[in-house]
Amino acid sequence: MNKGKFGIALPFYAVVAMILAIFGQVIPLLGLTIFVIAVEKDEWASRQCIQAFFVVVLGWVADKAVYILKEPLVNWVGGYFYNDGFSRFAGYYGHSLTVLSSAFGVFLLVLLVIAVFKVARGAEANIMIATKFADWAFGKVAPKPQPVYQQPMQQVQQPVYQQPVQQVQQPVQPQQPVQMAQPQAQAPAGKFCVKCGAPLSGAFCEKCGTKN
Repeated sequence: MNKGKFGIALPFYAVVAMILAIFGQVIPLLGLTIFVIAVEKDEWASRQCIQAFFVVVLGWVADKAVYILKEPLVNWVGGYFYNDGFSRFAGYYGHSLTVLSSAFGVFLLVLLVIAVFKVARGAEANIMIATKFADWAFGKVAPKPQPVYQQPMQQVQQPVYQQPVQQVQQPVQPQQPVQMAQPQAQAPAGKFCVKCGAPLSGAFCEKCGTKN
């Protein structure tokens, strides 16, 4: 168990602080809190004393709030009205505020009793709002999360799969060698008779007898 500079166990300070808060001893609790913060300088013990002191202040504020809400209507304003209806309403109103104040006081008392057993084991008291106040006193306020800007999702078009067009190539047929046309042998020109045109077989035309 951790001990302070004077050899006193640190949970002892926290337990004493919670007990002083239960009995509403504001001045002794304030002195103990200042001593632990300034002399012992232990963060854990200081946090527990701050939480106990905050609970006492919170209970005092609640009592004052009930007094401010109750006294003007029930006592001051009620002094000018003497009818039964208003008196009955003022009675219910004042009684409701008293019940709420008592319930809140019992709630704080239960939290302090539970905190006594926690700090006796060296654990954190964790008294609701008082814990946040202690965190603020030691500068441990958690930063507010920044809103995360999300870009609008763009609809991605799925690519259309196209099958590759296969070009069917016709097999190239081998070209046949071009045969050059050979000139046909011309038949020797025959001789004809110059007179009658009949074919000649000799020097004289057999038809007309003309010599060619």
